[in-house]
Amino acid sequence: DVLVLNEGNKQFFDLGTIGPIIKKTGGRLAYLTDPIFSRETQRCIENHISNWIQRFKGFEAAFKVRCSSNCKCTKLVGPGVEKSNDEAEIAGIDSSHSFLCEFSDPSSKMVKEGGFWYMQAALLYTSISGERLVRCHTLALAVTSKLENLYKGAD
Repeated sequence: DVLVLNEGNKQFFDLGTIGPIIKKTGGRLAYLTDPIFSRETQRCIENHISNWIQRFKGFEAAFKVRCSSNCKCTKLVGPGVEKSNDEAEIAGIDSSHSFLCEFSDPSSKMVKEGGFWYMQAALLYTSISGERLVRCHTLALAVTSKLENLYKGAD
C-alpha cells in the first residue's frame, strides 16, 4: 500500500508508473493533496493507516472461476496477475477487493429454456497466522430468453 501526501501540489509524482505494480500486488494507492496541512488531512491520513492496519489480510492468494460445461469465463478483471481467462494470482488480498467475470455461452443452443448455469469462484490464500484457507462461492442462475421471466423471479 502507498500513501502519497503532496502538500499544495508542489511536487510531481509519477503515479502512472507505480500504479500497475500496486494493481498486480493487490495493494492500494491513496493520493492526498492539501494546500495547507490541516486537521482534515491529518484525520484522513489516520483513517487510511488505521484501515490498512485493521483490515483482515490474506497472502499468496490464488483465485479461480469454474462454470458449467456449456458456459465459459471469457474475461477476469481484478487485482493480481491474470494467469488465464479464469484464474489469477494475488500477492496480498483483503475483504475490500473484488473481481469481475464475464461469461459467455459458446453455443447458445446447449442451454435450454428453464435450464441453469452453474458458477463457482474459489479463493485460496494464506492467513496472517500461516494457515492456508479456501473461500468458495457457488451460484446457480436460471436461463431464460424472455424478459418477463426475469422479472417474475426478482424480489
